Amino acid sequence: MPNRSKLYAVALLIAVFAAGVAAGTGVSAAASDRGTRRTRDGDRRQEGYAERLERELQLAPTQKDTVDQILARYQDSMTVFWGSLRPHTDSIRVAVRNDIMNALNTTQQTQYRDFIHRSDSIRAARAREGRHDRR
Repeated sequence: MPNRSKLYAVALLIAVFAAGVAAGTGVSAAASDRGTRRTRDGDRRQEGYAERLERELQLAPTQKDTVDQILARYQDSMTVFWGSLRPHTDSIRVAVRNDIMNALNTTQQTQYRDFIHRSDSIRAARAREGRHDRR
């Protein structure tokens, strides 16, 4: 029979694990709601940067127009900047995925391929909408 200190250690380990799961779930839920708004139909959609500024800073209509003009003025240079980073981030993404794949068993590899496919589909949808993949 295990001694009392080992039982306490195991109980503490389980409690810390449970707290970590709870905290991680809460943070994930909060992060997934960040920057999303509901449309009139109740559908969720990604809120744009200008919309977030307008909401959080309570911008006046003229300020909102000014912010829109500023963002439009820098849009091309931001697109070029993000485009220049794409090859580097893509190569890192491939390396990370390969390393993770090598750490998995056969069943997990199949599941991970499905996960990657879903992630890539979401990323492609964001790109079609003109949003950067920041999640």
